Amino acid sequence: MKTSITRKGFSLIETVIALGIMGLAVTALLGLLPHGMEMSKKAANAGAQSRIIDFVRAELSHFKLSALQSVRTAVRYQFDEEGMSIDQNDNASLVSYAVEVQPPNAQLLSLPGGSPEPYLLNFVVRVAATPLRNFDFANAAATRYTSVPLHIGPTVP
Repeated sequence: MKTSITRKGFSLIETVIALGIMGLAVTALLGLLPHGMEMSKKAANAGAQSRIIDFVRAELSHFKLSALQSVRTAVRYQFDEEGMSIDQNDNASLVSYAVEVQPPNAQLLSLPGGSPEPYLLNFVVRVAATPLRNFDFANAAATRYTSVPLHIGPTVP
């Protein structure tokens, strides 16, 4: 008489090997987590700064060219963590970005291959990721904020 033994389940060695492989995979994934969080933060920061620059460009485009040419002092704004404008008098909202718009310089801009363009103004927008409402751009290191040139000219219908 022949008896056959059927195995059901896994042996102890198979279980230990499977747990070891799973442990290595989880360790590798946990090692990538800080890098993923940093990349997510950088992407959110870039998106907010893009919305801020678009807001400033839209604000400046509402003025006549002669009014923009007469600006001699910097204009300041505050924005929340999503890049949405905060009212200057709203002390309850948390500030995440301080922005300073430098007035156009006296030099005329030249387009590539062309002569100086008298109707194109060069503003400089400085954006700092900081909770300080009165961030001092003049005395801060250049690595603490981002400077973006913003060229404003007549709109074409």
